[in-house]
Amino acid sequence: MAWPEDVNMPFGKHRGEALGQILADDPRYFDFLADLEITSDRLREAIDAMRKKYAAEIDKAIDD
Repeated sequence: MAWPEDVNMPFGKHRGEALGQILADDPRYFDFLADLEITSDRLREAIDAMRKKYAAEIDKAIDD
């Protein structure tokens, strides 16, 4: 398993989608997620790992 890319989003407009797919389709969403209070430790760790791993791609999407 390619954790954290395989972790599914349990809420919101991307509910049920894997974080890797969300990153491919909507990288700006990771900036939005950074500001949310997420109570699931697993989800928060996955989001933080994705933001760190793909920081350049996320920053580019925000700047565009």
